[in-house]
Amino acid sequence: MLYSPHAHAKIVSIDTSKAARMKGVRAVLTGKDTPGHRSGMMIDDRHVLCHERVRFVGDAVAVVAADSVEAAEEALELIEVEYQELPALFDPEEAMKPDCPVILHPDFPNYARPIYGYLGKDLPGPNVHTHHKVRKGNVDQGFQEADVIIENRFQNDRIIHCQLEPFNAVCYPESDGSITLWTSGRLYMTHGPICRAFGLSRVK
Repeated sequence: MLYSPHAHAKIVSIDTSKAARMKGVRAVLTGKDTPGHRSGMMIDDRHVLCHERVRFVGDAVAVVAADSVEAAEEALELIEVEYQELPALFDPEEAMKPDCPVILHPDFPNYARPIYGYLGKDLPGPNVHTHHKVRKGNVDQGFQEADVIIENRFQNDRIIHCQLEPFNAVCYPESDGSITLWTSGRLYMTHGPICRAFGLSRVK
């Protein structure tokens, strides 16, 4: 995979001709070679490969299939991508301001939300992915009855539960046009996004 070195940029052009001519290379694909519709795990907001814009460092721009890993890596270095850098955001509070650069897709609130229905609703800013309010009890009464009130700003580190398996999946194309999928994650959550990404019908 060829990944974006920029946090936010427009893809002006991609030249894969040198990579495609290299010995041992079977195919070089860009966003133009992939389906135009979007898919995703929590919300359908990503193409298989970027079409017109990259939105984070590491966004997938192109892919090479070759006879060896070494040939594929060498071919990646021959792909020429011209970017037009766009304003980027690196602070979550700056990203929530109404006058900040828009990183998310302009029509994001209208995207399909296959799993969590509240995503994309009542968003306070143009880059906010989720705004989930939790309200319980009588807050005013709680303050009145409290012996001590501590006001401060709190934040916690980014955490992830420690899975024993790696994050990966393997697909094998069958002769009838279907694919067989092996994944270390929850198959029911992987099944749908892959089918949507490649326009396949779901078969349980």
